[in-house]
Amino acid sequence: MVNNNFYSSPGWAQNRGWYDNRPWGGGWYGSWNSPPWGWWVGQSVVWGVTALTTAAILNNSIDRAIERRQTVIVVPNTNWQLYYGTVQPIAQSGVIFAVMNGYGTYELEADCQEGLLNGEVPTTASEAQLINAACQVTFGRGV
Repeated sequence: MVNNNFYSSPGWAQNRGWYDNRPWGGGWYGSWNSPPWGWWVGQSVVWGVTALTTAAILNNSIDRAIERRQTVIVVPNTNWQLYYGTVQPIAQSGVIFAVMNGYGTYELEADCQEGLLNGEVPTTASEAQLINAACQVTFGRGV
């Protein structure tokens, strides 16, 4: 269940080093140079994107947001803001999370192993960045 109180963060997301405090663990996502998603190579060429935002950039963004008591981070190269404290793992590789894009707040689901958003291959580079950000927060390594 997603934490619908977007203006507060769960205990694990209140201090630097938050990735070590996630009650479900993590650490398996993102240790690659290029995403292993089957659709990535073809789509990334179409979009003109060679890489997704690194774990270091995303982790530092969350550390800064925690220090400033902000509940969202801007997902780089998108118009999305991720409520990082809302991420909830589903089984071994899925995540439910809340985002805002200026038009509203939405609950989305990503499959971190397949790179799917709400069960579908993303249609834009921004959606791929959003999947990457949510998966890094949920299952990524601390750096």
